[in-house]
Amino acid sequence: MFFYKINDSIRNKIKIAELYTSKDPAREFMQGVFFDKEGKIVATDGRIMYVTNGIPEFPVCQIKVTKILLKILDIADYIEMGIKYANSKNKETNQEVRVAKYIIFNFKIGTSEFTYSCKLIEGKFPNWKAVIPEKQDFHVVPFDKKIWKDIYSASKKLQPRYDKNLYFTIEDSNHVTISNDDIVYATIEWSIEPDINKRNVLVFNADYLNILLTKSGELIDIGYTNFLRAFTFTYKDGSIAVAMPTQIKE
Repeated sequence: MFFYKINDSIRNKIKIAELYTSKDPAREFMQGVFFDKEGKIVATDGRIMYVTNGIPEFPVCQIKVTKILLKILDIADYIEMGIKYANSKNKETNQEVRVAKYIIFNFKIGTSEFTYSCKLIEGKFPNWKAVIPEKQDFHVVPFDKKIWKDIYSASKKLQPRYDKNLYFTIEDSNHVTISNDDIVYATIEWSIEPDINKRNVLVFNADYLNILLTKSGELIDIGYTNFLRAFTFTYKDGSIAVAMPTQIKE
């Protein structure tokens, strides 16, 4: 078994990726953080997806990022992780094959050494590359993060739990109004153009948007073509996120 030291950058990326995993018990194949054969770290719940550079030589696997593991990533002074393999019978060939079964974390807190293990998530991870838009026709810089935090906080208090959508209406070339039904939260300065079909209203789930704007790193670009199709969020460290806006009837 080979172990790989986890530096602060990888720790942080795993913690960010966990925010993008599915919390739906029926979608176990999306509940983990995926380590791709090309060294990418990927996570998705089917509506938002996070892709970042990881460990090029690490074996392909999908790990469940539990509350315990998040705590370890936060407080450990040293962490290394590796894969534990076991023999399993191939259903098609009836032959024994060596398959990855557990993720193992060896870590230190001070001078004390500990081990944490968790069973890997089985099943095929979605074809994440097919989700990334090849190109976006429009690009815009994000608006002020502090303004967003105030709007998001207000929406959590004023909107019912079942309605998490926020409407962004382009008023002119420099102003956008953010609202929900009868509540207008703010008209902000933001130079965003209508989409390729001249739509001037886009709708996003506020919880998803909060992850994209405030919890995934330093956002430097938002790309889009159609307000009803996938947006691309690009971060300073080279990570990207892909997010689907809420579909609205026209």
